Amino acid sequence: MVLASLLILCTGLAFAPRIDIAEATMSTDVTFYIKADGNVHPQPAPISTSDNVTYTFSAGWTYLGGNSALVVERDNIAIDGAEFTLRGKAPNSNGITLVGRTNVTLKNAVITEFSRGIWLSGSSNNTIMGSDIASNLYGVELDRSSRNAICQNNIVGSSMPGIWLHGESANNNSIVENNITSNYYGVRITESSSNFLGGNIVADNYNPGIVFTGFSDNNTIVGNNLTANAGYGLMLYESSDNLFYHNNVRDNGKTVYIGTSGYANFWNSSIEGNYWSDYAGSDSTRDGLGDVPYAADANNTDYHPLMGVFSEFSATSEHHVQIVSNSSIFGFHFT
Repeated sequence: MVLASLLILCTGLAFAPRIDIAEATMSTDVTFYIKADGNVHPQPAPISTSDNVTYTFSAGWTYLGGNSALVVERDNIAIDGAEFTLRGKAPNSNGITLVGRTNVTLKNAVITEFSRGIWLSGSSNNTIMGSDIASNLYGVELDRSSRNAICQNNIVGSSMPGIWLHGESANNNSIVENNITSNYYGVRITESSSNFLGGNIVADNYNPGIVFTGFSDNNTIVGNNLTANAGYGLMLYESSDNLFYHNNVRDNGKTVYIGTSGYANFWNSSIEGNYWSDYAGSDSTRDGLGDVPYAADANNTDYHPLMGVFSEFSATSEHHVQIVSNSSIFGFHFT
């Protein structure tokens, strides 16, 4: 129940929220700051606070400058976008920037048309949740940042990766229950040693759904739907000891590509592996597992491929039900 235990990071929001995009109400080339002392500068600003802990957008705006629309310089705060739109109209500009920040929560934001929608650099223990991050060059970029949570967001239409984790210290981040669709790449992880990806929809991207490059090791990828990506569902280059199971990899341009031989990964838990739509094996024992392994190459084999699509439902607040079925199951209710 690894995925279920991590959902505590994202409580309070339904999966894949759809925010009605509000029109920006002002245009400016001014960068606004949430300063280390708690003040918002300069004034007047489309951001308000009554306690220097919770900050709320009071309007949307179009940023015309070449830096960042909003720079956060204070730790231990929450920022509520209140469903207003933050739009970028200049090349190489960022929507929201956090450098060296800790324990910042950003939610309910609508961020579009920036070079980076949200950029975290050298930051830890932050949460990005319940936001629409659309039509940026990079949706969310984490640079040398660790122990952050990206959950229950719609990340769509990025010209490069929807989510990009990179840098040797981009470790122990959680990417959970996001809708990551119609990007150039869905998720790209580069030189990053223990991240968790669980319960995401990674679909209709123009290249791989998830790609690992440059010695990205010891990551865990569980319960994701990698569907209808034009390229491969999964690509791995020079990456090893990653654990994949309970993922549904189906109807992609191609299924899985191991770009560098000699790097071994794990493709099943002790009991169950993944669903591969191009798996041609049978199930003579009728236990839901294929009789023969699914091999990507000599060092990457799923020894327990699933014969049906994996689903997990919350039957009660305390009980989760896991299902492998060839039928489409849209909900599960226990009485």
